[in-house]
Amino acid sequence: KKPPASTAGPGWFHLPRSSDALQTDTKVLAARNFLDPKRFYKKTDPAATFSVIGTVIAGKFEPRSATLRKKERKSTLAAQLLAEDSTRYYTKRKYSELQDAKRPRPRKTKLLQAISDRKKRKVS
Repeated sequence: KKPPASTAGPGWFHLPRSSDALQTDTKVLAARNFLDPKRFYKKTDPAATFSVIGTVIAGKFEPRSATLRKKERKSTLAAQLLAEDSTRYYTKRKYSELQDAKRPRPRKTKLLQAISDRKKRKVS
């Protein structure tokens, strides 16, 4: 059996195979519907086997507020999303809501059960 090719071939300008970090970034992009509940995103295409990421260079007429500062930039998209406060608070809140829903309710202790039984007897 042949090992998988490391490039896409000459027809695709020897495009390299996607790295693990790039594949995690594409998974984050696919899950962005869950990270920002107020926005709607179309369904994304499946992750490509061969791909490269480029660098966006800001234009002359683009406002400075539209670009990220150096200390706001992170090495991966996942790290950048985790650094944002709004995303972190939303995911933490949703996670705790899910955990509360899964947690079984505590049973009544014998003392509380006896008290509630007495109240029921007095009412009847």
